[in-house]
Amino acid sequence: MKSFILLGALATGSIFLLPEQKNITGTWILDTEGKKCEATILRIQMAEGYFAGKLDIPEQQIYDQPVSIQAKEDSIKIMLDKNGSCFIEAVVNDSTLLGKSFVSGKAKSVKFYRAKK
Repeated sequence: MKSFILLGALATGSIFLLPEQKNITGTWILDTEGKKCEATILRIQMAEGYFAGKLDIPEQQIYDQPVSIQAKEDSIKIMLDKNGSCFIEAVVNDSTLLGKSFVSGKAKSVKFYRAKK
């Protein structure tokens, strides 16, 4: 019985010591400042305990493309393809995702803004 109480106390205490996960759910819009194209849209939802995402790239006629989301503390990795050659790594802020897009080994800076509700 004592070990059960101790285990419960450790589990409860660890909740307060672990870093809080940033809220990444919502609609994110790629910053296209200075470019003449429609914005890429990323939609992230919580689905049965994990994050699920869909991507719209109007310029390439891509809509509702499923993407894999890996979130850890204040960073996010968005896998755009199954073989891992296209992905985005970014730091999560309340209103921005700031990082780099990697396509076939080439990196490019990206910034997504959270859409206002």
